[in-house]
Amino acid sequence: MTPEPSRCLNGPIVGAVGRGLYSIATLGTLVALVLLALFSSGDAHAQGTATTDPPGANLDVSLFTFGPGEEVWERFGHNAIQIRDRSSGEAVLYNYGIFDFGQKNFFVNFARGLMTYRIAAGDPADELPVYVAEGRWIVEQKLNLTPAQRAQLAGFLANNARPENAEYRYDYFRANCSTRVRDALDAAAGGAIKAQTIAPSRGFTYRIDADRLMRPDPLVMLAMDAGLGPYADQRLSNWDESFVPMELMRHMREVQHREAWLVAAANLLTVNYDLAIEVLNNRRLVKGYSDTHARGLSKFDRVMSALPMLRDREDGAAWMKRLRQAALLDENGAALDGALKTVETL
Repeated sequence: MTPEPSRCLNGPIVGAVGRGLYSIATLGTLVALVLLALFSSGDAHAQGTATTDPPGANLDVSLFTFGPGEEVWERFGHNAIQIRDRSSGEAVLYNYGIFDFGQKNFFVNFARGLMTYRIAAGDPADELPVYVAEGRWIVEQKLNLTPAQRAQLAGFLANNARPENAEYRYDYFRANCSTRVRDALDAAAGGAIKAQTIAPSRGFTYRIDADRLMRPDPLVMLAMDAGLGPYADQRLSNWDESFVPMELMRHMREVQHREAWLVAAANLLTVNYDLAIEVLNNRRLVKGYSDTHARGLSKFDRVMSALPMLRDREDGAAWMKRLRQAALLDENGAALDGALKTVETL
C-alpha cells in the first residue's frame, strides 16, 4: 500500500536573537554578549557590502504544528519543518510521520509502538490543504536562526530524506515525528533548545499525556495504558514532553519569549544599566503553570510594553520597578492599569 502521511501518534516567532537561538544563564554572559557585539560591529562595517551573502541567507525556516485529527494515529497531532528559499520561491515541507499500512501486523505493531517510520520531503502547497480539509488547525512558527544554522538544518534534512537515510525505528515517546523535528532544530541551534527545556517540568508523565490524548478512543487508550511499563510514570522535563507536537510548539514559543526578554536587557546594558537590571527582574512575574503561568505572562508583557517610553529616561528604572510592583499587587490588574496610564503621561 502506498505510504501516506501519519498525523503522527504521538504565529509567533521563535528565537529572534540576531545571532540565532542560544542560551543565557547569567548577567555576566549578557555583558559579554554586548561587548562581543560592540567589538564585532566595526569589522562588519569595514567589510561593507562587498561581501557575498553567506550560505543560508536566503532561507526561511518554519515549524508547522497541526492539531489532532479524528483517526487514531492522528490523536497526538503532528508537526513538520518547512525550508523556504526566498531566491527561488521554492519551499519544502519535511515530514517525519510517514508510515505504511501495508507493514506486516500493522495494527498490532501500532498498538505496541513497534513500527518503521520515515521522513519525506513534500510541497507545502500540496500538503497543507490536506490538514485544512480534515478540519485541523495549523500554526506556523517562523524560526529566526542564523544563516549558518539555516544552511546546516536544510542540508541535514535534505540528506535525511534520501531513500537510504529516510527510515527510522518508531517509538511513541522517544523517536516519533515530533522528537525527530525537535532534535533536528536543536542540533541546528547548537543545543540551545535542549538547554532551555531539559530542567523545567509541569509534572506530567508519558502515561498522563498518552491517556489524555487518546481519551476520545477509550479502547485504544486502555490498551495503550495497559502496555505501558513503569518508565511511563516518570516525571517529564519540557524537553521530554516535546514528543507531543503541541507541547513542542508551546515550548518553542516560551523559548522565544525568554530570548526576547534577554535581548531587551542586553540592548539596554550600555544605554541604561539600571533599567536593564529591572527588565531582568521582571521575569519574577512569570511563574507556575497553566492559568497562573498565562496570567504571569500577560502581566509581564504589559509591564514590558512600557519599555520604549522608559528607555531614555533617567528615572526609567524606578518606573519599571513601580510597574512590576503594581503587577504583583493584585490579581485583577487594576493597579497595573493605573500605573501604565501614569507612565503614558510622562
